[in-house]
Amino acid sequence: MQTSGTLTFLITDIEGSTRLWEAHPAAMSAAVNWHDGLLADVIASQGGHVIKTTGDGVLAAFTSATAAVAAAVEAQLALAGREFPELGRLAVRMGINTGEAYERDGDYLGTVVNRTARIMGAASGGQILVSGGTALIARTGRWETIALGEVRLRGLAEPEQVHQVAAPGLPRDFAPLDAGRGFPNNLPAPPTDFIGRARDVEAGVRLLASSRLVTITGPGGIGKTRLALEVAGKAGGDHDDGVWWVDLAASTAPDHVVEAVAGALGVIEEPGRSLADGIGAYLAGRTVLLVLDNCEQVLASVREAATAWLRAAPQLRILATSRERLGAAGESVWLVGPLGPGDALGDEAVQLFIARAEAVNPHLDLAAHADAIEGLCRDLDGIPLAIELAAARTSALSPAQIRERLDSRFRILRRRGDRQRHGSLAAAIEWSHDLLEPGEARLFAALAVFAGGFDLAAAEEMAEVAKVDAADVVDLIASLVDKSLVVAEAGAADSRYRYLETLRRFAWARLEEIDATAAAMDAQARWAQRLVGDDLALLETEQAAWAARLRERRNLDGALEWLIERGDAPGAAQLAAGLNSVWQWLAYRDGLGWYRRILAMPGLEPGHRLVVLCSAAWLEWSFGDPKAATSMVREAQEIAAAHGLTLPLQGIAVLAVVAAFDDQPERAIDLASEALARATSREGAGEVAAATFALVWAYVSVGRFEDADRVAAQALPFARDTGNESMLTIALMGLGVAKRAVDPKRALELLDEAVAMASASGARWHLAAATLHRGYCWLLLGDPGRGMGQFGTAVRLTYEVGDHRACCSAIEAIASHAVRAGRRQEAVRLLAGAARMRAEHTGVAGLRVEVAHRTRLIERLRDDLGGEFDDRWAEGKGLAFAALVQAAERLGDELAGGSAAGAVAAVPPVPAGDEGA
Repeated sequence: MQTSGTLTFLITDIEGSTRLWEAHPAAMSAAVNWHDGLLADVIASQGGHVIKTTGDGVLAAFTSATAAVAAAVEAQLALAGREFPELGRLAVRMGINTGEAYERDGDYLGTVVNRTARIMGAASGGQILVSGGTALIARTGRWETIALGEVRLRGLAEPEQVHQVAAPGLPRDFAPLDAGRGFPNNLPAPPTDFIGRARDVEAGVRLLASSRLVTITGPGGIGKTRLALEVAGKAGGDHDDGVWWVDLAASTAPDHVVEAVAGALGVIEEPGRSLADGIGAYLAGRTVLLVLDNCEQVLASVREAATAWLRAAPQLRILATSRERLGAAGESVWLVGPLGPGDALGDEAVQLFIARAEAVNPHLDLAAHADAIEGLCRDLDGIPLAIELAAARTSALSPAQIRERLDSRFRILRRRGDRQRHGSLAAAIEWSHDLLEPGEARLFAALAVFAGGFDLAAAEEMAEVAKVDAADVVDLIASLVDKSLVVAEAGAADSRYRYLETLRRFAWARLEEIDATAAAMDAQARWAQRLVGDDLALLETEQAAWAARLRERRNLDGALEWLIERGDAPGAAQLAAGLNSVWQWLAYRDGLGWYRRILAMPGLEPGHRLVVLCSAAWLEWSFGDPKAATSMVREAQEIAAAHGLTLPLQGIAVLAVVAAFDDQPERAIDLASEALARATSREGAGEVAAATFALVWAYVSVGRFEDADRVAAQALPFARDTGNESMLTIALMGLGVAKRAVDPKRALELLDEAVAMASASGARWHLAAATLHRGYCWLLLGDPGRGMGQFGTAVRLTYEVGDHRACCSAIEAIASHAVRAGRRQEAVRLLAGAARMRAEHTGVAGLRVEVAHRTRLIERLRDDLGGEFDDRWAEGKGLAFAALVQAAERLGDELAGGSAAGAVAAVPPVPAGDEGA
């Protein structure tokens, strides 16, 4: 099946399925299962491919239009020949269309798919409709096509030549096409195809059926008007006296609302009765859907009039669009968000971009720009207006070039010469902004500093900047949410809010206009420092506080950037110390960059410098650079000695683990024991975790597994009591490593728990390390296949987080078992590459048992391969590190598949503890 180019699409749907499901759920379940199997078999028999199911139908693609029609005919004949108890025959609508499309992630994108859905939607149950183009190329003697003429399909700007497929055994007579608007209306003709939001349209129709007043709300450019037009067109058949559209965008005075509605309905003022009452009297005996578009600037007038008319006319329904709710009794508010995943049309935002880009530049190879288009739509928050304006620029720029210029999005996303409020993205947002009260506008601007969203406490920090009372912030935030300028995040335990990035950038520009950027950033820095606390803590104990730092990381980074920029060294040091655990947990290498920038700041006091050096050293160790870690701790020791300060425990722990991996186990034990004694006396959970981990490694490095087990076992309950996932994961790994040689099954259980915890929380360094140690456990349990699978994964994970020391260990473990599988040349290349990585990135040889095993392995390979050894070794040393990692991961996966299983039995297993670290 080709992935791009000219394809023919078939879309089907069971007519009246909602009613049937409600009345006969059991019978429908059986019938739909049969229906799905039938369609799948028929489509496959004609060389087609089912892309996805769509409700009670399918979307399928064919490389041949004739095959697509043949499949539809065969399916309809089979459907007509089967009756179901309680249901009768399934009436299935089918639409077929041919055109250009391209595949992405198993789905197909292109306007051809949307048009196929519209053709299907116009059909009756049992009917096959095809586009004019498909009818021309799919003619055979097995069927004929009946021209139904040029039809304007719902939601499509251009009409379509529609044909019906007629074949022996199929009915020929059907009701007129369900395509146009067969009801009185003044709905404006849409200028473009309606793309996506199929579920939203259905939801809107259902909401109108249950509520007499529905208000569609959302920020400017989100597509409220276009959605209302589509919903009105679909719901219009339920209103015998028509659907009447009133655009209130130009209305500014209270009486303008009544005058605009009267003009649309043809009502004139009569003596002795107001025009508003006259409208009520006109509507009283009629079944009407009244659509009031753009109500936000005349909310009070619309609210008053709508309430009166709904009271006077029992059959009246009103659909309104506004950037905030009307506030009327009985109102159902429908908040419309950005374009998200679609139904049969792929990602709706991407689909919209493609449709609009094809219109302005039909020669653009959209498949070649798929990644840029997806990124562009994501950067634009899925806002339809922004996407359409960006697509219009493809007449001169590629999608990648447009994306590169999004920093100036309010200049590039506009229609030249169009001064209307939807002529540019800025104008659409300004329309909402200009309706804000002064206090709302200032708070809206000030909150732009919170790139990662904010809670009420953060918002209250901005009260002084916005020149409002802190007690009023709650109401002001609620108003900004109601006006669709701020998004209230659903599902959060505590209220939390965010901007769409496009709106945040607009707010930031307003902040600069009122010359309040510095004041807002100062306020954010004060909030950040209070969040992490006054103490220069190495690691956080309380899970709730630690989780808050994790959630606010983008905001905390912004505050840290500001503190460094303005030269506040003590403030930056304090904030960085409070973020250390988050940086460790996420394997966030940028943390080292922050520390280096702080260390370069003038005015950094010795006590602060001491803590920053030791915190940075632990990160350097975690990322596999013991040499840099040792250098930082040495400098910290000199500062401590010169100023009579105590070296932080984290610095001692770094020296301990470096010594353990540099074949100085006795020194490692002494240092780690000292650190653990101090940490335990102070009852600092983070310090206990770091010291325990260091001491466990020191004992493991000399084979003192019982001592390692004892220390780790004492630390685990303490870590569980803290409730801190970071501390607990470290403790689980420590005990898992300690028990590996004496009880590998229990060790594996502990490491499985650590992996699950790290995976759930995104702790990348912990996940990589625990995966590596699981590999050793599987070796000791006699299952080298699973061990190799773990090592293959560990190679990739450790390399991604920059832990070169652990990456080398994983590569060497794979090489060891490659020898046992008879793949000696590959083993030599991996060992050589790992040796180079150790030399260039770590500066330590590894644990004593690891070094001993590796030395014996290399000597054995040199004896076995003779002169060829040097050639393979040179090849391995010349590998780029990324290529080395890929080769090791691939070999690990191959060995995991069973190629090593038979060979392992012929070689005595390596003694416990001699597999490397």
